[in-house]
Amino acid sequence: NQNCRYNVRLLFIIGRSSSNANNLFYSLPCMLLLLFQFIFIYFISYRIFSNEQRALAEPNQLIEELVITQAAQRISTTEHAYNNTLLARLYLFKGDIARSQSYFELAQQQLPKDDDWIQGYWLMYRSVFSLEEGLLPESIKQIRLAQNGFIQANDLEMLVQAESIEGALLLWQEEYPKAIEIIENAYIEAKTANMSSTTMLYVYDSLAAYYSTMSLFEKGKQYAVLARDLASKNGNVVNGLPVIYILCMTYERAEKLDSAAACYEEMIMLSAMVKAPSYL
Repeated sequence: NQNCRYNVRLLFIIGRSSSNANNLFYSLPCMLLLLFQFIFIYFISYRIFSNEQRALAEPNQLIEELVITQAAQRISTTEHAYNNTLLARLYLFKGDIARSQSYFELAQQQLPKDDDWIQGYWLMYRSVFSLEEGLLPESIKQIRLAQNGFIQANDLEMLVQAESIEGALLLWQEEYPKAIEIIENAYIEAKTANMSSTTMLYVYDSLAAYYSTMSLFEKGKQYAVLARDLASKNGNVVNGLPVIYILCMTYERAEKLDSAAACYEEMIMLSAMVKAPSYL
C-alpha cells in the first residue's frame, strides 16, 4: 500500500541516524512484505517465461507437463490462466480446434480482473483463434484490446507482437495501407528497442505476409527467409512452421515451382516431427 511504499523510500533517506531508529523498525515489516511480493512475482514470471520458450521448441512435451501442472492446483490463478491459454495455443498449432476452444474458454474463466498482462496475452492468442473461426471483426477487436492490456502492463515487446498480428489480420480485411503502416511502425519500434528474436520473428512474418499478398514476391521471400532463419536458430517450431508455409506459398505464387516443392517438403518433414497435422 501507499504507507509501505513510503516507508521503503524512507529507509533510503534516514540512513544510520539513531534518532530515526523507530521509523526504521516500523518500516521493516513493510519492506519485508514488498520483498516477498517481489520474489513471488519474479518466480511466477520466470516460470512463465521458461514455459513459453519450451513451448515454442517442444510443444508436445510441454502439453503433457502443463496438463499435469494444471491438475496439481498449487499454482496461482494467473498461472492457471496462462497455462490454459498456452495449451489452447499449442492445440491450435496442432490443428485440434475442439481442445483449443475448450482451453481458451477455461482460461477465460480464470483471468484475474486486475492483471492486464495475462488478459492481453489471452486476447492476443484468442484473436488468432477467432480468425480460425472466421470471425474477423471479433479477431481485430480482440487484438486491439490485447494491445491496451500490454500498454497498461508496460510490456513493449508484447505490444509490438500484438501490433504485428493486427497488421496481418487487416490483410484479411483488405485494409492494405493501414496494415503496412501498423507493421512498419512495429518494425521501427522493435529495431529501435533492439527487441528479442521472437518479436522480430512476428514482425518479419507480418511483413512477409503483406508483400506476398501484394504480389511483391521478392520482398515477401526476403522477410519470410529472415523469419524462418530466426525460428530455426532458436528452435522455434511453433512460430517457425507458419513462416515456412508463407515462404512456400510465396514461391508457389511467384511460379518458382522447384523452390516451392523443396519448401513444402521441408514443411511436411517438420510437421511430422512435431506432430502438427494441420501443416501436412
